[in-house]
Amino acid sequence: NCEKVKTYWCIWAEWTAGACSASCGPGLLKKTRELLKTEKVPEDPSDALGKVVGEHGTCDGKETSYAKCTDQPVCADGCRPQDCEFSAWSPWSEASCNGICRRHRMIEQQANECGKPCEGLLETTKACEAHCDGTADCELSAWSLWSDCRHSGE
Repeated sequence: NCEKVKTYWCIWAEWTAGACSASCGPGLLKKTRELLKTEKVPEDPSDALGKVVGEHGTCDGKETSYAKCTDQPVCADGCRPQDCEFSAWSPWSEASCNGICRRHRMIEQQANECGKPCEGLLETTKACEAHCDGTADCELSAWSLWSDCRHSGE
C-alpha cells in the first residue's frame, strides 16, 4: 500500500505595502506579494497559478508593484520634473516543473520629488505549461527505521 501523495495549490498572498518614498510631492509606494502553498482548494480554481505534489514541492513566485502615493503634501516650487522610467520586460522564463513562468523589468530612472513615479509591476508570474522530461535531480530524504520482518509462513 502506497501512501497517498498530497496535492497543494499555489495561490497569491495578500499584497503588503511599505512607506511612501517621498515626504512631499509624488512619491512611490512599493507593494509585494508571494505565492503560497496551500492544501485548501481555491473557491475559484483560476485563482491558483499551479499545483505542486508532495510535501517538498514549492510554489516559487513573487510580484512587486509600484504605485503613486496620493496623500503627500505639495513640495516647494522650483522643481524641474524628472519622471520615472522602466526598462523593457525581460523574456518569459522557461516553465518550472510546477508550471510557473516569470519575467521582470527594472526601474532605469527614479523620479525626482516633482516627477511622476513609476506605477506597475517589476516582477510578474503566470501559469505556463510545464515541460518536465523527468531529468530533474532527485533529493532523497534520510533513511527511515527498519520495519519489523514479516514472515509469510511458507
